[in-house]
Amino acid sequence: MSLVRYVGQIRRRLRYLLTFLIALTLTASLAYNKGKQYSPTTYESKIINIAQAPAGKSLGYPSIQEYVGEFDTADLYKSVLVSQHGSENHKPRDHSHEKLKVFLLPFTHVDPGWLRTFDSYSDDTNKILTNMHNFMTKNPKMTFMWAEFVFFERWWNLQNITVKTDVRKLVQDGRLEMASGSWVMTDEANAYFPVSVDNIVEGQQFLRNEFDIQPTVIWSNDPFGYSNSVPYLFREAGIKRNVINRIHHSLKRKLQSNRAIPFNWRQYFDKQGEMDVLTHVLPYTHYDILNSCGPDPSRCCEFDFKRMTHWYCPGGRPEPITNSNVAKKAKTLVDQLKKMSEMYEAPVLLMMHGDDFRFDMIEEWHQHHDNFLPLFEEINKNHNVEIKFGTFSEYFESLENWYSTNSKTPAVLTGDFFPYQCALGDQWTGYFTTRPFYKRQGRLLHSLIRAADIAMANFEKKLKPDLAKSSYSSLQVARRTLSLFQHHDAITGTSKQHVMENYSQLLQEGLNLTKSVLEGCLEHAVGSVVTLAQFPNSFRNTQTKVSLSMSKVENGFVVLYNSLPYKLQDTVSVRVDVPFVRVEYNGKAVPAQIEPFVYLGEIAQKSFLLTFPVEIDSFATASFKLTHDRNSGSTQIAQVLTTGAHVSKLKIALPKIFTLTEILEEQFHLNTRHIKTSHDVVTGLVKSVELIGKFEQKFNTSFVSYDSHGGAYLMRVNGPPKNFLNTPMPKLLVKGAIQQSVHLFSKELYKRIVAKEFSGSMTPQLEYHIRMDIKHLRNQEVAMRIETNWENSKFYSDSVGMQLMRRTNYSTLSVQANYYPMPTAAVLDDGAQRLTVASNVEHGVMPLNNGMEIMIDRILNQDDGKGLGSEADSLPLDLYPVDMQFSLLFEDYIKKEVNSNAGSHYTAHSPAGLLSVQNLLYPPITTLSIEKPFDVVNDFELLPCDYQLLTIRDIGLGKKLLTIFRNGLAEGFATPAECGVQSTTALRQFLERIGVRKVKKSNLSGTDDTADEISVKQLIVNLEPFRFLSLIVS
Repeated sequence: MSLVRYVGQIRRRLRYLLTFLIALTLTASLAYNKGKQYSPTTYESKIINIAQAPAGKSLGYPSIQEYVGEFDTADLYKSVLVSQHGSENHKPRDHSHEKLKVFLLPFTHVDPGWLRTFDSYSDDTNKILTNMHNFMTKNPKMTFMWAEFVFFERWWNLQNITVKTDVRKLVQDGRLEMASGSWVMTDEANAYFPVSVDNIVEGQQFLRNEFDIQPTVIWSNDPFGYSNSVPYLFREAGIKRNVINRIHHSLKRKLQSNRAIPFNWRQYFDKQGEMDVLTHVLPYTHYDILNSCGPDPSRCCEFDFKRMTHWYCPGGRPEPITNSNVAKKAKTLVDQLKKMSEMYEAPVLLMMHGDDFRFDMIEEWHQHHDNFLPLFEEINKNHNVEIKFGTFSEYFESLENWYSTNSKTPAVLTGDFFPYQCALGDQWTGYFTTRPFYKRQGRLLHSLIRAADIAMANFEKKLKPDLAKSSYSSLQVARRTLSLFQHHDAITGTSKQHVMENYSQLLQEGLNLTKSVLEGCLEHAVGSVVTLAQFPNSFRNTQTKVSLSMSKVENGFVVLYNSLPYKLQDTVSVRVDVPFVRVEYNGKAVPAQIEPFVYLGEIAQKSFLLTFPVEIDSFATASFKLTHDRNSGSTQIAQVLTTGAHVSKLKIALPKIFTLTEILEEQFHLNTRHIKTSHDVVTGLVKSVELIGKFEQKFNTSFVSYDSHGGAYLMRVNGPPKNFLNTPMPKLLVKGAIQQSVHLFSKELYKRIVAKEFSGSMTPQLEYHIRMDIKHLRNQEVAMRIETNWENSKFYSDSVGMQLMRRTNYSTLSVQANYYPMPTAAVLDDGAQRLTVASNVEHGVMPLNNGMEIMIDRILNQDDGKGLGSEADSLPLDLYPVDMQFSLLFEDYIKKEVNSNAGSHYTAHSPAGLLSVQNLLYPPITTLSIEKPFDVVNDFELLPCDYQLLTIRDIGLGKKLLTIFRNGLAEGFATPAECGVQSTTALRQFLERIGVRKVKKSNLSGTDDTADEISVKQLIVNLEPFRFLSLIVS
């Protein structure tokens, strides 16, 4: 046995003992005494209209409504944790007159990377699956389930036709249940929903192609909290049942005390419950065998039969079942099961039986199978209990039959399950931010894959068949890598250092493949060789701008590609090696400016930043000619200014072409046609914002740090925050006709604040470019604060980018208990104005009084006790400088008397807010060339702002899957001119342009092809808000 494996087993044994002690301590709190019976009227359902259009102004977007269930997680969080209204002691359900049905489901939980790499763990999963085949084909009463298809597909490809035929029969007979169907069991805090959709599509397409099945249940036992949006995505793929585990311990107890588990999980926007997901929550503290059969873990441990030969139970090793002890053991198990059944309305139980990487030895299969069968036989004879090896499907079918027969329905629950607090009281909120470098890598890969998919759809007819085939193969590899990274110990940053490095290398390989596809596709589209202008040159970088060497060529070209279905109005910046460059578009001069180029937080001496405005139609390219020209009147050298304290230092750093001008502190501000700022004298950070012609407001930005003794998973801050930037920072103010920017320099932080001059819906916006490097610090969590002088504002952060959830700061709770996921955006809204903060990196965020605190990076020098260990390779100290970007969009309501669109529990983006997020996540693909290209021009209708094109991707056999999501939109805001109004016309024109003649509507994963095929001209797009349109096109 290897040392690594031995240490892992020791750690696992300690975890078993800890779980036992926790569960034993909590046993009394899970007992139920006499008390008030649960009544649905205790929590009345409410319908609240939260998006009325302003009087006399129809914006063309449907109003969104808010449905609040009998149980709402945000309301429960407030009542149970803040107001200390704990679990009411309800009378246990009396099942003595009904036969108890128990379905025992053997399983193994397999992580595609954690303490070891995905490749290393594949050796174990291959053994498990081979054992599964060998044992189950000979033992017809045994059942099993599988959920991580990234492993299954790898094993499947090694099998011969005989094994595949056997396994297909096991699936067909319902004994081997394929759960979820997603490529991996995704994290639900940091994910972005288009990537989550790909994760589902990738796995379910594999199952459809190999087994001709559609999964019917979601199995998600290990993510550290749950989004309400992820089960909705599975629901759109046809799954109506769900099993989860890690929800806030106090909320779990509260729901159990009300017998509100299982519940129908409903979306706030789904008034009729059309998309409900029937959800079961595992009953106790963990998903292992000690927490499987009832409230006493020492009793449950007696039925972990692997411990007869490996490990122990707290009271010794389990005994094999014999004729002499079967009656006693049956009584023990039945006693536990009946106690567990008291928490449920229906006399139907699911007993999960497994743990991490179980069933890797054939011996264990025999141990469980051979000892449970006589127990089942004994129990089924004498105890008014019917127990068997079963599956999720059998459990849910029996449960639904009981509800139907007894004219009952499960409770309805709304909301999500963040933050997650385990039974020990630890807050699992640190991983929202942990290791942002890797998070940024994944987000960049997603952006490029999406652009390459759409470019392939647009320009495939210009590619030779062999090149198209190889390109699709490369994109599948990249897409599967990105799906692998959605794993709940990958994107979370909660694996060992060597595992995170392996993920990073895989992501870089995916980036390289996607870059090659994208460049090759655009080359055939525009007729010239192009290279991406910005691309990480290694897996240790997230951003490297390629320099266009204008000193060595007569002309250079910047070729842009807009992958969005809206018109793009923005500025583009490229790196050049000379300061004298003329920019032309279609033979006409384009105004431009030359600025200092800052690389890795330092001013470059021999490179410059060339910036100019662009406007590109949807799915089109635009080519700009660059010429080395010392006399170009259309390109200006930007003004560079600073205050007195920094003149001498910055003069040395700046290239000679720039004249550094000294100004007073009160003159140090951005001042465009649209926005004006003022800045803190010491830090240079923004302290107020004025929208020209509208309003001026306090808008204070600061950086703070917390002392912390948390780890990769947990936040454990000590004391109040401290100012992170205390000393005067060198600062530059750069002014030009195209944009203005402030540059701030310190050892840990480089920050660039940009305001642009062009007109459009994005102009009342600031861009924050941040490069953070805190690897030399110790036990610090560094956050950016944004504070306003608004009154009575409401705060929201997004749920995997699909909807905005109301978040509240409770002063009686700790800092870590007030942190929430912010995968893409946060919104502050006071009913008269709105601030949308979008980010291209996932973060944790905490609402403040009329503001927010966004965690930027964290370095922790110890283990937090959640399994990684305390050796050097286990600590999250492998920090790399990460370049991240925020956009801050300021809006006011069209009509001041209109009440806030924001609801009491959720809201949606404004039209411009949604575009701000899209433009940040999917910027134009900027490429460089030294050959003259030609442009691809599109003149078809633009999609409306609320229609988001996720992708149009290859699914094999000459077919593609096109996926569109209609976002809900808050009303009361202006409609951006960048968007269209005719969704049907726009989509028909796009499909016809790429050569599609026939389409077939499908589910989200593209596995349901039962609909009739229709011509594109027959296609009518009539989506409700928050619904998907999936089309199979060929």
